[in-house]
Amino acid sequence: MLTAYFDDSGTHTKSKIVMVAGISGTEGRLAGLEHSWRKHLERPLEGTKPRLKRFHMVDCQGSRGEFEGWSRPEIDHFCFQLQTEIIDSGGVAYGIACSRADWDDLVTGDIRAIFGDAEGMCIRNSFVRILGWAQSNTFDPEMKFVFDNRPSSVQRDAKVV
Repeated sequence: MLTAYFDDSGTHTKSKIVMVAGISGTEGRLAGLEHSWRKHLERPLEGTKPRLKRFHMVDCQGSRGEFEGWSRPEIDHFCFQLQTEIIDSGGVAYGIACSRADWDDLVTGDIRAIFGDAEGMCIRNSFVRILGWAQSNTFDPEMKFVFDNRPSSVQRDAKVV
């Protein structure tokens, strides 16, 4: 079975940019990625940093939480290591971002009723792109979509898609 994992960024109402990104692949490829990813969390930067419980890009880039005290070169190198694991996994990654203000200004009225808000557009676009990839590059008839916890209105929209 194929699986696609998605997460969002900037989906709170005051955010200027809304983004949804994800990774998809076969069970084997994603299991290999999870194994490699876990190694980096257990021994960040070859063991020079304490074990990490989870990776959150916003915390990493902001030197907050478990990344407090990390230098910019350490953060950049750690992100590079994780990026390399994603590329080497053989999965496919996809992301889309949208200016909330531009979307709200341009997509109004009946069109808004069809296309929804910026977050909904990002979710739908992610689904369509990953499904297109799966149809063109795989033969597996089943695909599972996994989203991070979302507000009930967004979960409803995601389930509809």
